[in-house]
Amino acid sequence: MAKVDPRDFLLNTDFGMDKIIYYKDYNTSVSDITTITIPHGLPTVPLVFGVWATNPDFVGSRNLDEGKDPWNRVLECSAYADMQNVYLRLTPDYNAQGYVQTDFYVRIFGFEPGSNWDGLVLKGKKIAPTSKYAKEFIINTDYNYLKLVKAGEITTTYDPADQSWRFPHNLGYVPQVLLWWSFGADEDNNIEFNIEQGFSYTEDNNKSGYFIDDKNVYMYMGILPHSTEIRLYGDEA
Repeated sequence: MAKVDPRDFLLNTDFGMDKIIYYKDYNTSVSDITTITIPHGLPTVPLVFGVWATNPDFVGSRNLDEGKDPWNRVLECSAYADMQNVYLRLTPDYNAQGYVQTDFYVRIFGFEPGSNWDGLVLKGKKIAPTSKYAKEFIINTDYNYLKLVKAGEITTTYDPADQSWRFPHNLGYVPQVLLWWSFGADEDNNIEFNIEQGFSYTEDNNKSGYFIDDKNVYMYMGILPHSTEIRLYGDEA
C-alpha cells in the first residue's frame, strides 16, 4: 500500500492531532513595558501560542511574539510559560513623548509537550476539561486540520560547515512547523518554554534563529545553546 500523503486530506486520523490543554482570554491596558503573570494550574508546562490585538474584535490581530515593528520592539505581546505560570510581556505603543496607554486583548492556547522533559507529559495526570470552550475547538472538515508528524524535542547533529544544528524531516517539501525553545530544567526542576517566531522559509536570514527547507530544520543558536521542542506537520508551508 502506498504511503499516505497528508497534504491530500483536510483531516486524516492516520496522523496525530493537536491536544489543547490550556485556553485563556485576557485583556488589560498598560502604559509601560509590563510582564503579566497568569497561574495556569496545570501539572505540566503548556506550549503556549495564540494571537493578540488592540481591540476586542481582534481586527488586525498578530501572533504572540509578533510586534508592530520588530526593529524598534514597540507595540508587541510575547508569551512564555513554566511549571506554574503563563507570562505575557506587553510593550505598549510609542510616540515622541514615550510609551502611550495601550489596550491589549490576548487569546492564548497551550499544547501538551510532546517530550517527557523531566516528567512533563500528561500520562495519568488530570487536567481541567476544555469542553466549555467547544466553540473554539469544534471540528469542521470544510477546513484543513494540521496533520501532526512529530511532536517533541529535536535530536540534532552539528554541521561545522555553516555552524548549524540540523534535524532531518525528509518530507521532500517545506512543511509547516511550530517551535519552542528552552534552556532545560533549573535547580528547582522548573522548566520554561518560549515560543519561537524567528524562523524563515528563505535563505536570506538563515544565520540566526531557525530555517526550514525540504529536507531539514536548521537551528542557528548563537552563543547560548538551547533545546528545541517542535510540532512538525505534514501540511505544506
